[in-house]
Amino acid sequence: MPVQEHRALATRRDVRSAGAPAAGFLRHYRQGRCIYDEGDEAHFFYEVRSGVVRMSSVLQDGRRLVDSFHTEGQLFGLEPARSHTLCAETLSDCNIVSYRWNGVEAKMSTDTMTSNWLFSYAMQTVTTARNHAILLGRKTATERVAAFLMEWVGRSPDPTVIVLAMSRQDIADYLGLTVETISRTFSKLERESLIQMTTSRLIEVRNRSALRRLSA
Repeated sequence: MPVQEHRALATRRDVRSAGAPAAGFLRHYRQGRCIYDEGDEAHFFYEVRSGVVRMSSVLQDGRRLVDSFHTEGQLFGLEPARSHTLCAETLSDCNIVSYRWNGVEAKMSTDTMTSNWLFSYAMQTVTTARNHAILLGRKTATERVAAFLMEWVGRSPDPTVIVLAMSRQDIADYLGLTVETISRTFSKLERESLIQMTTSRLIEVRNRSALRRLSA
């Protein structure tokens, strides 16, 4: 039985997404659940309806690389190979729609809507990878953290408040830095009045233009 079939915690039901070529199965996952692991067979791909999903992999030397974070409306898990190359885990309670890849693949050659939908997904994946590469290309830790915060400003319904679902370790593994560097950089940005750390995961943006300049 595929891993995603037994790790969801609610009864699945058919749903239809705007632009999707077929109905998918909506499942609820609690925080900290694995949707699929590295090496699992890639029978499904997924759409986030609510919550935050972390994509990661473990390198040969044991270090973890966080590849991306997915939020509402984003797709993930459509692999070019027969198995998943990343691990997908929930950072919060999530509602996830799963689509069976075989049914979608069979319709691609004859259904323009299906082809366009998957092309949009592919462009989203390319954009996400490009943005992450640009982020890792920042010269300083401050620039990387500022760019990360601006990314989450763009995902937040309130551009003055960022609610982070991920831990400092997640951020460090995403930015290629250490946890200590992440903590020092947050403290530096707070001293300079660019942000205010209400809690470790609730950040008030005090000077968005200065933060944007740092991330440019």
